[in-house]
Amino acid sequence: MPQGEQGTGDTLIYGVVRVPVGPGDAQASASPGRLIEWHEAPMVYLKKILVTTDLSPFSLAGLEYATTFGLLYSAEIHLLHVVDEHHPNMEEAKEALRTFVQKNVNPDVEITRVVKAGNPWVVIRRYADEEGVDLIVMATHGRTGLKHVFMGSVAEKVVRFSHVPVLAVKPRPVREHMIRNEDIEKDLHLR
Repeated sequence: MPQGEQGTGDTLIYGVVRVPVGPGDAQASASPGRLIEWHEAPMVYLKKILVTTDLSPFSLAGLEYATTFGLLYSAEIHLLHVVDEHHPNMEEAKEALRTFVQKNVNPDVEITRVVKAGNPWVVIRRYADEEGVDLIVMATHGRTGLKHVFMGSVAEKVVRFSHVPVLAVKPRPVREHMIRNEDIEKDLHLR
């Protein structure tokens, strides 16, 4: 058992957090004079969080999660907007991103705004690798069926090819719409 403070339940030791054994364990109910056995669990550190945006209201769901994690971990937040590689108007895109942040983000939250041109999933993955990002947060549009097949999914490709963890967030209106309009029994050919 590593040396250090006993009994706090959250003492940080070289990247692990000490957690007391559950209440059902005999050691957890030891008398005050006995040492309680501790279990070590890995701890995740988020120093840089990348959140992507297409400047749509749906992307606010990802921004909400990213800023929350950023505050909890005191992590840097990078907001990335990718424009079409064939007709990039970078100045217009930078202004649109600045306006988006100004309208939707608390001014006390520090965000690094980035605009890049290219294939969105490739740019997102490359940016995450180059900047040493610890987590990518993306909102999904929730497309299904033929729309998904023809339009593809940037989030799906980022999840598949990224070297860092990806949190895909489905915006509340999309979740509610899917719950109301999907017919699972019909999709599973049960009726």
